[in-house]
Amino acid sequence: MELLTFLSENVLQILMMLIGFGLLVLEIYLPGFGVAGISGSVLLILGIILAAETVVQGLIMALIAIILLGIAFTIAMRAGAKGKILNKKLVLNAVATEPKKENPLNYYVGLEGKAVTPLNPVGSCEIEGVRLSVLSEDSFIEAGEKIKVVRVEGKQLYVRKA
Repeated sequence: MELLTFLSENVLQILMMLIGFGLLVLEIYLPGFGVAGISGSVLLILGIILAAETVVQGLIMALIAIILLGIAFTIAMRAGAKGKILNKKLVLNAVATEPKKENPLNYYVGLEGKAVTPLNPVGSCEIEGVRLSVLSEDSFIEAGEKIKVVRVEGKQLYVRKA
């Protein structure tokens, strides 16, 4: 009988706690801006404060709410890991990397050309009719001297006197 009296006297508070709990569970399944999570937290805390007659009773209610939210979170994470949420696994496809492709500049390694500008140490050269920006491994190469591509690092070609 005491439980029925408590329930009938605290209908608003219990409703606030249930809606707050529901909004927090919704935030677990559909994370976003946080409106549902913030609203749910406020309603749940306010409902506990208004329903609790003593501090100890309020702490017990808060502990029960935290345990129930922990159980809901565990269920959501297990369901997500098995792909039961929206029939998709929790994988960040956009972050997945593609296998590295071979650098197209590797084609020029070993080829010879001519320095178009002085390489001190950066300048331009022409290899097979293509003008390229290169970096000299030697200290200085005059314009018009023959060069040879010795290596590639990223997008940078390194050359020496041929």
